[in-house]
Order: sequence, then C-alpha cells, then structure tokens
Amino acid sequence: MGGVEQTQYSTQFMESCNDIDNYKLVVEYLTSHLMGMVQRNPKLILHPMERMEFEYRDNENPFEALFPALSNACELLKEGGNELKKQIDVTAKLGPLHRDFHRRARRSLRSIRLFLCIEFDELCEARKVLNERRQDMDFAKHELKNAKAPEVVEMKNLVYENAQKHFESQLQKVLQLLDQFPTWKEAHLKDVLSFHTVYKLYHEQMSHALTSK
Repeated sequence: MGGVEQTQYSTQFMESCNDIDNYKLVVEYLTSHLMGMVQRNPKLILHPMERMEFEYRDNENPFEALFPALSNACELLKEGGNELKKQIDVTAKLGPLHRDFHRRARRSLRSIRLFLCIEFDELCEARKVLNERRQDMDFAKHELKNAKAPEVVEMKNLVYENAQKHFESQLQKVLQLLDQFPTWKEAHLKDVLSFHTVYKLYHEQMSHALTSK
C-alpha cells in the first residue's frame, strides 16, 4: 500500500513462522520416503501425497496375485509334489499380511497425516487472515493520521480501534496455533517410532510365515 506504513511483526514471531514452514518441508520429505518403504511402486502413491493413500486395490497386491499364479503352475509342475503345495499354502498367508501392514503403517502416521492435511493448512489460513487484518489496521491508521475535521477524526478513530481489535484477536489465534508446534513435533516423533515398530513386526510376521512348517 503506497504511503501506508506497515506494522512489523516481531523477530520472534517471524522466526517461529519460518521454523514451522521449514519443518513442514522436512516432514513432507520424510513422509515421502516412509511411504516409499511401504509402497515400492510410486505410481500407487496417490496425490495429494499428504493423504498417504498407497494401498493396493483389490486383487492387485503382488502377494495376492502370486497365489493364483502358483496354483495354476502347480498343475504343470506336479513333480514338485508336497513341497510346492507348501509354497502355495505359505503364499496364501503373505497377501493378507502385506495388506494389513499397509493399513497399520498408514495408521501409525496419523499425527503426521493430520498435520500435513489439516493443522498446517489451518495455520496458513490463520496467517493469511492475520496479514489481511494487519493491512486493514494499517490503512485505518493511515486514514486517521490524515483526517482533519474533528468529526472525521472521531469516525476514523473508531474504524482504527475496531481494525486494531480484529488484528489483535487474529494474532492471538495464530500464536495459539504456533504454541502447538512442540506438541506436534512430539506426536510426529511417536509416529515415526510407531512406524518402525510396525515395519519390524511385518518382517517378523513374513519371516515366520515363510519358515513355519
């Protein structure tokens, strides 16, 4: 706004906003690689990425698809006998284990998903509204400063006070959201640890299924 002096945010406020903006990029990068561990086919990681939808559609899980393929081959490889039959029985267990792993992996990242899909967007929207309120307040202050007639000064002062009240109210909303940042980070750390627990359990279950008699 030409000629209108802009109210400046505090250094601490700006640093807090920059910190959470940078953090969001780091979380997105981390999330993309966590999903890559679960779903090796990047074409099946649906966008927007933040929704973390990467499960196979029905009958498209590779382990589930392997079962009928092995069953058909069994007719041509009868010399495999009981050993091949055992492999088919094992394969029947792998698909459900893998699909369950996908579901549990997605659930383990619930707090991160909530942050990327909802919480960060709410913060961005609150900051956008705050900037609009600041602009309204600064313009009202500029108008008050340039008012001459007493009745105009009185009217412009009321407008300015109202704009200032709305700005302060919105600022408090943004600060309350920023105050949640440490809590968000703590929840995200728990998500990552939970993800690795799920990942470890999945491999243990697969190993057990493959080696059990």
